[in-house]
Amino acid sequence: MVVVGHTLYAGGRFTRIGGVEAANIAKWDGTNWIPLGLGVDGGVGGIGAAGNDLFVAGGFNHDGGISANNIAKWDGTNWSALGTGLDGYAYALAVAGNKVFAGGIFTSAGGVAATNIAMWDGSSWTNLGDGVNGVVISLAADGTNLFASGEFSRAGSVAANYVAKWDGNEWSAMGVNAWTTNGGIAFLPPAAIRLKGSEVFLLTDEAHGPWNPAAILRWEGTNWNYVARLVPDFSSQTYTDYPRDMLLVGDDFYICGTFGCFASNSPSADVAKWDGTYWACLGSGMDVKFLHNYQAIGLASTGSELFMSGVFESVGSGIPSSNISLWHIPHALSASRSENLLTLSWPATGTNFILESSQSLGQADWAAVLQTPLVNGNKLSVTNEVLSSQKFYRLRRR
Repeated sequence: MVVVGHTLYAGGRFTRIGGVEAANIAKWDGTNWIPLGLGVDGGVGGIGAAGNDLFVAGGFNHDGGISANNIAKWDGTNWSALGTGLDGYAYALAVAGNKVFAGGIFTSAGGVAATNIAMWDGSSWTNLGDGVNGVVISLAADGTNLFASGEFSRAGSVAANYVAKWDGNEWSAMGVNAWTTNGGIAFLPPAAIRLKGSEVFLLTDEAHGPWNPAAILRWEGTNWNYVARLVPDFSSQTYTDYPRDMLLVGDDFYICGTFGCFASNSPSADVAKWDGTYWACLGSGMDVKFLHNYQAIGLASTGSELFMSGVFESVGSGIPSSNISLWHIPHALSASRSENLLTLSWPATGTNFILESSQSLGQADWAAVLQTPLVNGNKLSVTNEVLSSQKFYRLRRR
């Protein structure tokens, strides 16, 4: 899944979504599911966006009736191929400017020899040196560097266990073969690699005795350090975690997969949040717990809404939700006064909220505060003059 503005794009393997016929990919506009033309004729493994263009990769041969091998572009109206595409399955996409990076398990891109990873520049394919010697699971890119993770031990001519960086000219390892020896604990291939500014984060699990705690790690320039560990619940049917995806929303980390989250008095399954200090359950998560044929696979967010997709039948306390669901992220409104000025602020991820005011809590109609919120670090804020009459303020989700 990927969010563009407030539109959610979801891909996978399906023929209907929300009662609407759609071939493996569709978009949610906040009210309805809408197919993207005729869709694609096979599974979608990765989605990336640049401006008005949506790039889709996976295992298919046609998009919208047009021949396209395993990767294609949707411009909002029509499908088009990216040259002759890829000769194998693509699991991951990353977009940086006009560059589209595809990773998976393939040997050529656009007829050019490319081992499991390649780049499309808008008109042609190029390889990234000698590529990597195993399947690529996740990609992240900024304006300068590409970060790849997966089940590989070499990138180009460099020994690189599970994760490596491409700087536009050559590969480098993220650590000197130290990935599996951090603190004497072995780590399994990472499920997701994500960026926040210049920081690089990984979601993985530890090969630690009979149980595998999910772990979030941060690259410190020479080695990986823990951000947080989610230790499994030992009363469950299994001690093994299978993390599948990670998302950063503001300062919070959201992870999903197959695991029990007993971070509070309300246990949940398969989705949890780390706020920098504590783990928190998202309600009761998925209703079917500790069964590996049910799992959360992907996350996406508008900043105020969190979308979770996977293989499940219901969420929360028996809410029917076939394979995709929505969690409203709470956003607190804060107020501070300095002399005759009142500043109201809330997390900057809450762009989908409207600040409203009223002179009475019992008033039916609240008026929108007309000032444009200012961005101050990780906060949005509005400053008003304090008047003699009382006034109440609230955030309303659009």
